[in-house]
Formats: sequence, structure tokens, C-alpha cells
Amino acid sequence: MLWYIYVSIIALGIVLGITFWHFLSKTLKVSTILLASVLLIELLRASYPLFSRKLHFLNHLNTSQEFILLFLYYFTLLKKANRIYLYLSASFYIVWVIITFIFIPDFYFTANFLDSVSLAIVVTIWTMIFFIELIYKPVHYSLESDGNFWINCAHILFYPGTLCLFGLRQYINVGHQITYITIVLNLVLYALYAVALYIEGTKRRKYQLSAIRK
Repeated sequence: MLWYIYVSIIALGIVLGITFWHFLSKTLKVSTILLASVLLIELLRASYPLFSRKLHFLNHLNTSQEFILLFLYYFTLLKKANRIYLYLSASFYIVWVIITFIFIPDFYFTANFLDSVSLAIVVTIWTMIFFIELIYKPVHYSLESDGNFWINCAHILFYPGTLCLFGLRQYINVGHQITYITIVLNLVLYALYAVALYIEGTKRRKYQLSAIRK
């Protein structure tokens, strides 16, 4: 049941992204593409039995495409002066994955969450940089109408949470409960994505239409 709600929320975000596509910023367009790629992989994963090698491969593939699209998102979002931190943390992720692949050649076909842990670390860093930049915004800046604010709220809730879950998974005896916890975190993540797309889409459309009338 939770899985169907989860997929429906992702689909809602995609519909909102497509509906408001011409009014969205580049960062929100990247977020829409991210949602579409996540939905595609989720539907493919549903067709394979639990713990199959192909399912593990799709899990790792999802992490890799998530890294690429989130890197593009933050490359577009963050100030140029802070991109050095983006490059350094992205390099950390790539080196981590390469080393893991060297020591675990069958890595992409096993239930190993080292790439998810490293992704959670780097996205948490990128999110923190965004909020630091936010501190220097003008006092009258409207946070609630900024789609990127809501997306980064989602990130700061999701990625540190999954970092703890995946990083300590082998030490936590929770069985399938961890799957439900992860789904709930994903629900919050993509629900806030949908909120971000709706808020920015409606705001920008209203602004452009009012400008045309003038």
C-alpha cells in the first residue's frame, strides 16, 4: 500500500513539472527529470523478485543517476564561488564508488549500500551550502514561495536519515522494518518535491500572465 502511495506522489510531481514546465527554473526542471528517472526505475524494480541480482543492479543504478542529476541541480543552484565544494564532494563520491568497485567487483549486483551512504554524505553537504547561502539572502526574501527552499528542506530531512539507516544497517536488527522506514522517508522527500513544483509553477505562471496583461 505504501509503495503505491509513494509511486503516486512521484507521478504527481512529474505531472506538475510537465504542467508548469515553461514556467519553471532550470533547477526545478532538473528536479522533474529526476522524478521521471526515479519513477522509471521504481516501475522496473517492481517487475523483479526481492533480492534478485537485477533488482540490486537497479538500486545501484538509481543511486548513480540520482548523483548525476543532483550534481547538475546544485551546479545550477549554488553560487560559482561555492562550486569548489561541489567538485570536491563529487570527487569524494566518485573515488568512493571506484574503490568500492575495486574491492567488491560484484558490487553492482549485491545488496551493498556504500554508494547510498556516500551519496547521502555529499548531498547533505550540498544542502548545507544552500542553507548557508540562504542566510545571506535579503531579509524580505520570500522562502515559502521558493521551490528550491522546499526541495532542500526535503533533502535535509531525507539524506541524513538514510545515511543513518544505510550506514548502520548491519548493526540494526530491524529486518523489513527498514524498508518501510525508507519508503516513509521517500514519501516525505517526493511530497516536498511536488510542493516545490506546485509553488514555483503557480507563482511564476501568475507573474508571467500578469506581466503579459500589463
